[in-house]
Amino acid sequence: TGQGYYVACLNSHRIKKLALSTFAVTDYGGDGTTGAPNDGLAPASARFHGPRDLAHDQSGNLYVTEWTGCRIRVINNQASTITFYSTTAVPGNSTQV
Repeated sequence: TGQGYYVACLNSHRIKKLALSTFAVTDYGGDGTTGAPNDGLAPASARFHGPRDLAHDQSGNLYVTEWTGCRIRVINNQASTITFYSTTAVPGNSTQV
């Protein structure tokens, strides 16, 4: 996005943000633990299970694929919350979404 770059950290279960203006790297999403998804919370309080790929839409929402969690979740740019989007229910299978 225009504000920075986002990186999915598979093994630490976090989303990092690199601010373009300061080059500071901060935790943007994920509390570093795995477990049942706790949607509806702020991104920093969310639990990811192997975040792997990221994409954003024109509204600035950030979509997160979970490699081992078999889910796609979205971080809502307006509400600053994370919600469930879709699942394949098969680890590593992206053809069923």
